[in-house]
Amino acid sequence: MIATLLVCSLDIGGNPVPVEFVKTASGFEMRRGGMVYEVRGAGAQKELESLVKAGGNSIRTWGVDDSTKAFLDKCDGLGLTVMVGFWLQKAGDGGFSYLDQAKVQGQYDSVEKRVRELKGHPAVLAWTVGNEVELGLPKEQEAAMWGHIEKLSKMIQKEDPNHPVGTVVADMWPDKMAAMLKYAPSVEFLGVNSYGGLLSLHERMGDWKKPYMITEFGPTVPPTSKDVNFGLPVEADSTAKGEIYREGYLKAIKGQKGKVVGSYVFYWDSASVGIASWFNLHLKTGERLASADVLQELWTGKPVANPVPAFIKAEKLEGLKWRVQFRGGMPGDLKRTLYLVPENSGRFQGDFEMDQGFAYQGTVGEIVEVPASVKAGVYRAYVVARNATNGAAVWNTVFEK
Repeated sequence: MIATLLVCSLDIGGNPVPVEFVKTASGFEMRRGGMVYEVRGAGAQKELESLVKAGGNSIRTWGVDDSTKAFLDKCDGLGLTVMVGFWLQKAGDGGFSYLDQAKVQGQYDSVEKRVRELKGHPAVLAWTVGNEVELGLPKEQEAAMWGHIEKLSKMIQKEDPNHPVGTVVADMWPDKMAAMLKYAPSVEFLGVNSYGGLLSLHERMGDWKKPYMITEFGPTVPPTSKDVNFGLPVEADSTAKGEIYREGYLKAIKGQKGKVVGSYVFYWDSASVGIASWFNLHLKTGERLASADVLQELWTGKPVANPVPAFIKAEKLEGLKWRVQFRGGMPGDLKRTLYLVPENSGRFQGDFEMDQGFAYQGTVGEIVEVPASVKAGVYRAYVVARNATNGAAVWNTVFEK
């Protein structure tokens, strides 16, 4: 027997496609236009055509502004839906407080205005209010912040019964779950950003009786130790990262069918800094990495016709020299480049990776050696192998000269 959790209609202006969550004997499923819709999504602003080619069907955004309508138009033209996210201020950002009624009301009014503008667009799949707003939240603002999300959820449900509304949190733990259930019971679904805790997330979601999505997942940034890797984060090679995405998707997304109704990988776009950003599935120069191929295989159920190269192993030789082996294409087909990035400042500021520039870049073979002309310092060496079909593999290590 099917029990409808959320019923949507077509009585709002524009041409919205109705979306609903339905509970069946095997759990929840999302339906769009009456058809089952499993979200195969990504966080992205670029590389949209490649996402469609890979079998993706949805985009997640983190904010709304005057350019959002045009972005929705573009996505609709490509057959992509959009989970439209409203950025809510975190407590303390620019002096913002959830106890300041004037500022909170201003934020509410802004969201309401944008919902009215966009609710009739056919690309809209769902709304989310806030992204990890609970992080760093003072205890005295907890009830007010969750109460604000509750008020926004009710407003959006009234304004737009065609599309469900949720909020996005950073992983899950008991205190967060209790506060959310107490102060924001009207939220219809939950988005959870989970990295290192993804494989065990379902164990912490037991009290959540509604559908949820994994709205960010990927490799985690490990804690640093002054005794390891010069006190800098250890970054996996691109082939290993692909397997991290594969395991997370199979176990925590597909493996939780009926509870998890879809996911948004982080981050489909090409890197904006350096040579191979920690989370990006494409290089700054546009080549896709193993993680993009893995998602395509999982989304389509078919092997990728022209796969990216794979990192095999790296062997430390004498001095600042390594033998780095990749597989892919005929012998000699791969073009290898060495990039040296100075590691003399913090690599991350919050969630953003800083552009530290290149101290050196040049073509190399299987044997990679740091040029004598490089100045003294601590560096991260990237070796990138590119093939002729827009694929690449990346290995890196940290060294001191």
